[in-house]
Amino acid sequence: MDFKEHLFTFMDKDEVELLLKAMDNEPIHCFKLNVLKNPKLDYLSTLNKHNYVKDAYYYGNNLKLGKSIEFNAGAFYIQDSASMMPVELLNVKEDDYILDMCAAPGGKSFDAIVNKLDKGLLIANDINSLRANILSSNIEKYGFSNVIVLNEDSANYKSRFINFFDKIILDAPCSGSAMF
Repeated sequence: MDFKEHLFTFMDKDEVELLLKAMDNEPIHCFKLNVLKNPKLDYLSTLNKHNYVKDAYYYGNNLKLGKSIEFNAGAFYIQDSASMMPVELLNVKEDDYILDMCAAPGGKSFDAIVNKLDKGLLIANDINSLRANILSSNIEKYGFSNVIVLNEDSANYKSRFINFFDKIILDAPCSGSAMF
């Protein structure tokens, strides 16, 4: 069964056509500032702010931010604008203990930390060791000190962390992995 046929099992014809048409559009690029590093980016005043996410901006194809020195220095995280919403709605408090169960490459972990997790703790886990290494590198790049990166089967946490976490993030499969 091809992708379009598969969509018809869940959606009506008009919805499928709208989705397929939207997939032909240029992607909308977005990033969120690492306010802990207090970056001074000259081009911020020329960009549109995200409608709901503080310190997030949309940018066009003309900016190659993924290759910029600011990105490599951890001044911001490039992420799909919709992927920022779950943590924005999580209402992170400065002293929360949070588990990000499928954390790599670290977008939602990034969002939780820069959303005021100053005195709390984030345990960022990924079961895949290669992805956990990328996650660890990103946590270091962004300068976060209150994050523990683990490479575990999160099913093991059930007995080890009873009533330990204030909030849990679970995005599986990752909404920002460009799987479609």
